[in-house]
Amino acid sequence: MIKRDLSWFSDWWSATEPLRSRPAAAVLVTGPAHSGLGEFCLELAAADLCETPLADGSACGGCPSCGWVSQGQHPDLRWVRSDANQEDDQAGSPEGESELAVGAEEAGAAGSTDKKASRDIRIEQIRGLATFAQVSSHRGGRRYVVLGPAADLNFAAANALLKTLEEPADGLRFILFADRLEGLPKTILSRCRRQHLHLPSSLVGQQYAKASQVAQWLVPLLAQADRADPMAWAQTAGKADVRQVLEHCQLWLLDLQRVSRGLAPRSFDAQTADLVRQSQLLGRLNTGSLQLNYRLSALQEMTRSADHPLNPRLVFESIFGHLHRVFHA
Repeated sequence: MIKRDLSWFSDWWSATEPLRSRPAAAVLVTGPAHSGLGEFCLELAAADLCETPLADGSACGGCPSCGWVSQGQHPDLRWVRSDANQEDDQAGSPEGESELAVGAEEAGAAGSTDKKASRDIRIEQIRGLATFAQVSSHRGGRRYVVLGPAADLNFAAANALLKTLEEPADGLRFILFADRLEGLPKTILSRCRRQHLHLPSSLVGQQYAKASQVAQWLVPLLAQADRADPMAWAQTAGKADVRQVLEHCQLWLLDLQRVSRGLAPRSFDAQTADLVRQSQLLGRLNTGSLQLNYRLSALQEMTRSADHPLNPRLVFESIFGHLHRVFHA
């Protein structure tokens, strides 16, 4: 493999053997957030583009083709993602990122440096694949588009992608990845072969905390969710990323559901004792389970507008208000 520092990639490689042995024009790989899904999908493409694959079929990491993939310069591979995700990856990579992301230059997305990068995959990026789809393979093999997270497709981009999937160019394959399917049209789902990848709960929590910009101050608060103070917590949140705060709160409530049913938490394994204490409190409330389900649904609904909050302070008060009302309806 090209990327060897994520140990679970070898397990994922074994799990995807049926997917690799029966190639499809479009596949959708799902799994935990912040676990390297995009990089793993690049590995899937790199393996087919590799000139000297290893015995298990994975990319050798040393041939010219693998070198181009690792540098983001392979002529038969495109990585489509939002401008914000590309910036996040650049910030986390000492070498910076490459030219795999499609459409930033074509769409004139450079803009002013103080403009917040979009978290949407835009229609211009999908249209930017038209030329790539029409050009013959540089290496005489297949061409690949790795796209995701797929839920970042805005409405227009999703429709444009659907048309492309309905009329695929010869030799062009799509590998979509997603950590959530909310908002992804069923028409796109129906045109993709699906593959779900698992990760041990302890690793899910570790990776999520490692990638999070809010975990350091938010997780200790969630451990006291039964004593949530919405206004004080909103002040602590300040200008934090609303989506990340929402995701943490949702994952906490999902773990609380699991613990209440006698299952182990998936995302907050280190906070099991706090989750058990809160689940016991819920069990003593007449409508505890109903409140938990209702507040979780409310937070999930808020995710739709998480990237465009009109007043972050009020949004945070609402988020933490839902946590408070789980225990104090």
